[in-house]
Amino acid sequence: MNYSDFPGYLKLADAYVSASVYESTSISLLEAMSCGLAPVVSDLESNLEWIRDGRNGLVFERRNRAQMAEKIVYALRHPQKMRAFGRINRRLIREKAEYGREMRKVERSYEALVAKYKGKRGSKSPGKREGGRRGK
Repeated sequence: MNYSDFPGYLKLADAYVSASVYESTSISLLEAMSCGLAPVVSDLESNLEWIRDGRNGLVFERRNRAQMAEKIVYALRHPQKMRAFGRINRRLIREKAEYGREMRKVERSYEALVAKYKGKRGSKSPGKREGGRRGK
């Protein structure tokens, strides 16, 4: 499968489920949200940065299998609500996590730093002491 085909397959899903007990913001979560899916995720802090239970997805307590199952069953029984969550998520990703826009922000920050320090002489490189010897 080509990666460019992936969003089409992802859009065929009814929901995105992640039972992670430890993870930073998951790229797969953001991909699912950008494809209009409603996530069913554990209550990791990184998930809670993006998902509000009952507003744009469903959240269950980490390691609580029964609660996870309840949320999945709820998702399957309420497809209209899940589609509504998915629409919210597409909008949220466009507003907060559009890759190209975010990378342009990073690029502008680097350009500003370079411009600020360009041509300044006498600044020492990190890790160097007088005489140009490192750490001695």
